[in-house]
Amino acid sequence: MQISVKADIKELTRKLNRIQKKQIPFATAQALTWTAQDVRTDLYRNMKKVFDNPTKFIVPGNIEKPGKKGALFMTGAKKNNLVAKVWVKDLIGDKGPPAINILGPNIYGGKRKDKGSERALKSRGLIPAGKQIAPARGLNKNRHGNVTAGTMTKILSGLSALPGAAKGSKSRQKVSYFVMRLGGPGSETGIFERRGKKIKKLFNVVSPPNYKRRFHFSKVAANSNKRHFKRNFDKSLKKALATAR
Repeated sequence: MQISVKADIKELTRKLNRIQKKQIPFATAQALTWTAQDVRTDLYRNMKKVFDNPTKFIVPGNIEKPGKKGALFMTGAKKNNLVAKVWVKDLIGDKGPPAINILGPNIYGGKRKDKGSERALKSRGLIPAGKQIAPARGLNKNRHGNVTAGTMTKILSGLSALPGAAKGSKSRQKVSYFVMRLGGPGSETGIFERRGKKIKKLFNVVSPPNYKRRFHFSKVAANSNKRHFKRNFDKSLKKALATAR
């Protein structure tokens, strides 16, 4: 979402004198920046309604002052560049997956891209091209309904699907993981865990699901911009005129 000067600034400022009009670029830049902050807050507020218990990497605890946390990034405007922007981050955290890979299917609809774990499994021929994995009922998940990174690393390591990963010695290995097939390659049904004589299914191998659009990013952002800009401009201009010389 790119926020630029769309309001009729001339109409809003036509009664100002020459000295006062010099404050318009500064006032406009500040108003755009404040509006971008409001847009970001409204987008996070909408995410909390749309998504079920989103993680802090998607929706931060403080949606009004998120700092660098959360899936959204914004840049403010400057008086020589009257444009403020709000967009989805390329990364989540310092080394997480692109946030657009997670939010994109909910914004645009369609299929999601493969996760890193799925790419690793495919590189070892453990699941076929065109397939993805979905947690089975037997897999423990965190309070957000996600598989933890530690659990996923343990499973991938047990399947020798991580670079440099090696299985422990058979004498010490109490838990093992395997992919079950109904026939040859391409017939994978899931990833399983073996503990002694007990076998538990962890993941189903599935065709990528089609996601419906449910996070209307552009619409929410445009409505927020329309709702906040004039108020922010009036406030910013008043502040600028108070210091005009």
